[in-house]
Amino acid sequence: MRRAAIILIVITPLFSGLFSCDTQRNIEDPDLQYFVKYYGGDGNQRGVDMINLNDGSFLLLGNSEGNSQTDISDIYVARVNAEGDIIWERKFIADISMAKDIEPTKDGNFIILADYQSAIGSQMEGKLIKISPDGVMLDSVFFGEIANDYSKSVTILDDGGFIVSGTTELTGTWADSGNPDPDLGDFFNRRFDLNLTELVTLGEWSPVSPGFGGKLDVAVKTIQKPGEFYVFGYSNTESRNNPNNKLGLTYFKRTEEGTGGNIFYPDNAPGEDNKDVEIYFVEPVSPALGDGFIIIGSSKDNFGVSDIFIARMRENLVFGENDPTFFGPLRLSRDIRGVSATSSLTGTVGFILLGDEVRSTGARNIWVTKIDQSRTVIWSSTFGSESEDDSGAAVAELPDGKILILGTMGLADNQYKMALIKMNPQGQLLK
Repeated sequence: MRRAAIILIVITPLFSGLFSCDTQRNIEDPDLQYFVKYYGGDGNQRGVDMINLNDGSFLLLGNSEGNSQTDISDIYVARVNAEGDIIWERKFIADISMAKDIEPTKDGNFIILADYQSAIGSQMEGKLIKISPDGVMLDSVFFGEIANDYSKSVTILDDGGFIVSGTTELTGTWADSGNPDPDLGDFFNRRFDLNLTELVTLGEWSPVSPGFGGKLDVAVKTIQKPGEFYVFGYSNTESRNNPNNKLGLTYFKRTEEGTGGNIFYPDNAPGEDNKDVEIYFVEPVSPALGDGFIIIGSSKDNFGVSDIFIARMRENLVFGENDPTFFGPLRLSRDIRGVSATSSLTGTVGFILLGDEVRSTGARNIWVTKIDQSRTVIWSSTFGSESEDDSGAAVAELPDGKILILGTMGLADNQYKMALIKMNPQGQLLK
């Protein structure tokens, strides 16, 4: 195990303020019950993930892209109070790092997952960084194969350890073009103990899980169950449910030791056989809504236009059969890529979905909607401008029904800032 040499910088915010968005209303709320605030220093900061903490504050994770070759991409973390004011902020500099996920650990700290490169064009590795509630780095580790590894998420285990899910590419085309076809990649699920030591002797947890014969197999999230694990992702493996080798939702079991189990091969919803389905976010459903899993992603046609894809899975999956309680695109006649989701426990119960909508100008806007348990849309809102790219990253519902979104907003002079949006229970910036 190699320990990362990481520089921690405490930075003073240049600004943290309000700006207008395309809700056709300016934000004028002296009580700051609802707001849009943005964060960061020089360069660009892009939102990645968010944690709602027990004291009412929030931990925000992002990436900071500087203006020099020595500051290409760093990890940016900020803790803010309920009004969005900064309590502290940190920047972790370690060559080129791209934050992907942050989770609370069993010992009261936090673990950050990132992709890492020592230099432009070098092999992509994974990196775990453990920080304290005050943002102090406690430990870190690199991991990876001789090929490029692209991480998707980190899961906290009952024993205090971690599982990282992602894909290991077997050719160099992904890094060069960003196009997964004809790239070859396999699922990976790497297991670590609470001390960040990789458990390399456990079955298929390391170094890489075999793919199912597809050109691209991506593990997005691993969820622990009693004595076993469910792995969710997507693949273009050919099967009776996927005769056209399109990307589709797949999930499979792993034992406690990481050995193989039952598999649900890629499938698409009826009428969607010629679309690629990519999964971006998986979360257990709250017990108040009946447990199970909520999955969100995009269903993209051959012209690159996306419908938001959503699946609700039962708690005890029936592998080898089409098991979701609902499954497929929302068909909103809009170009939307799903990003994140959360269970709603106030008002009309259901789910809050977060996505990126492509406008007629080609710019992206942040899109959020609430649906009930039958997938009926209750309300929708869009935030952003016609000229700049704005994108969502994470969404949360607060105990009083207010909604919080972490994302990225495009500002003047081609700058991008990590933004925090606090809305009322109807998705509006109003009292």
